Amino acid sequence: MKYVKSHYRIKFVPKNKLKDYAGMNYYAGKAMGYNDYPINKNTIIIDASLPKKVRHETIKHEIVEAKLMRKGMSYFEAHKRALQAEKRKAPRRGFAIKRSKIFHINSR
Repeated sequence: MKYVKSHYRIKFVPKNKLKDYAGMNYYAGKAMGYNDYPINKNTIIIDASLPKKVRHETIKHEIVEAKLMRKGMSYFEAHKRALQAEKRKAPRRGFAIKRSKIFHINSR
């Protein structure tokens, strides 16, 4: 498990817990009817088999998406913006995730 400065707990889970998703947050899961793995509002689950670079991008995506949906944005719009932020070289203030800000607690 990892703790991210944005106060989201990052949990790496086996690929089969996420079906075809790379990651999932509470708000997106609720909007899509995902209930295969329990997620609380401050937890993001990530496919443990993803390469490190992809994990970082996926964590960024899920945090952006969760923050926007928490403020009332629809899944579709939040997902679209999260995809844009995921690819952006210089993320907007408040959405940046630096590797130095991810703290390792334990693995899985």
